[in-house]
Formats: sequence, C-alpha cells, structure tokens
Amino acid sequence: MDPAHLRDVLSRHDADPDVVLTQLRVKQRARRRRQTIFAVTAGVMLVAGGVGIWSRLGEAPGTTSSTAAESPTTADAGLAANACLALPESLSRARSEGVSVIVARGKLTGRTRIDGYRYHEVTLSHVRTLTGPAVGEGATVWTQAASGSADAGPEGPLWGPDGALLGFYAPQNVNRGSLGAVVSHVPVVGNSAILAADGCWNSFTAAGLQGVPYHGPLTGAPGSDTYTRLQQRGLVAIPLDTIEKLTPP
Repeated sequence: MDPAHLRDVLSRHDADPDVVLTQLRVKQRARRRRQTIFAVTAGVMLVAGGVGIWSRLGEAPGTTSSTAAESPTTADAGLAANACLALPESLSRARSEGVSVIVARGKLTGRTRIDGYRYHEVTLSHVRTLTGPAVGEGATVWTQAASGSADAGPEGPLWGPDGALLGFYAPQNVNRGSLGAVVSHVPVVGNSAILAADGCWNSFTAAGLQGVPYHGPLTGAPGSDTYTRLQQRGLVAIPLDTIEKLTPP
C-alpha cells in the first residue's frame, strides 16, 4: 500500500475503512495502468493541460509565434535517466509493445471522466502513423489531465495550432484501462515538436536532440496551468524530421 495514496485519501475523507479502501483501489488501478505505459514509453503518462485555454472547447489558437531566433541547443543526455528513456529507445520499443507513434490533430469533445485521475476525451484527425499499428482517422482517445482536481498530477498535455500533436497512442489492450485508447503527447508547432528543455514530459525527452528554445503560445485543457509551469522550466522545439528519423520502419 502506497503511504502517499493513503495520506491523500485520509486527508479528504473520514477514516471509514470502506471509503479508504475504495479510493485506494481506484488510484492503484490507475497507477498500474500508467506503469504499463511507462514500460513502453519510459516516461510520465497523461496528466493535466496548460494555460492559453481555448475560447471554445476544441478550438486552438488561430496563430502561434514562431520559435525564437536563438542559437540551437542540445539537451543534456543525462536528463533522461530519471524519468524517460532516450527518445530513440522509446520510439524503438513502442512498435514492439503495440504502441503507435502518431502525428495528428486533437480536438477536445468536452467529455471528461474520472478513472483514478481526470481524463479528457479527444477526437483525432489528420492522423499520420509514424510507427506501430495504424491509427484510424476520427479515432477517439483519452488524455489524462487533472484540471485543478484533488487528484492533480504532474504536468499534462498541451497542443499546437489546430490541436497539432505528436503522441504515443496506446489501445485498450495495451493500457489495460477501462476508458479505451489513451494518448500521451506533446504539441507540434509548424514542423517542430515542443518538448520540455530540462527532462521528461508526457513520455518525451529532448535529451541528446538539437533544437531551439521555444517561447510561443500553446493550448491546454481548460482550467490547468501546465503552460505556465513548463514555460518556467523552458521549452525547446525539435524538428519533426529529426524525430521521424529515429522511428523504426
């Protein structure tokens, strides 16, 4: 039994044994599901989404600033050690584990569900599968996003213009959850994926990859502050061509 889970439950409920056990089982199921994806993508799985929220659900900002004209930087390869495998290894493992790597546009449907953590439903369009089983146009997936709930997790998803994203897509038979397919993703702006500059974020790490600092707007799930927190950490734009060259055929 995880003491942190127990403390969290007891802080929000009377110490009724049935209530405590029910809450712990829900969180343990969610935790086991995330650990399954960790083993595939070696990263942090599906959590809350940013600032610059859509004026209407699913509507991304009309324009996005280009990356700043700054000198290219290469992230420290050692940063991947604590949370993510290096991206080349994550990408190579995805296919063998039944996970797809996709470039797509995601639009929030407005539906949310709680399954240990808060999830937002997303419809995918303009889907391009880079590796792994093909993901169909119009597929519906869930992305974990703790929008100010009591179960708020670490940083979660952001989207680029028109909901552009690069993601690890795990069907239900892989993630073993009750919701269906889930996706862990980072935003795409132009021809670049936007990653955290200093470590792991949503199963992706920029470690060892060359890019330029990114300071433009991004879109997140309503009511969360992922964008603000990631701006403080720093964001880096990595060319999609660079990432695609790492994906196995």
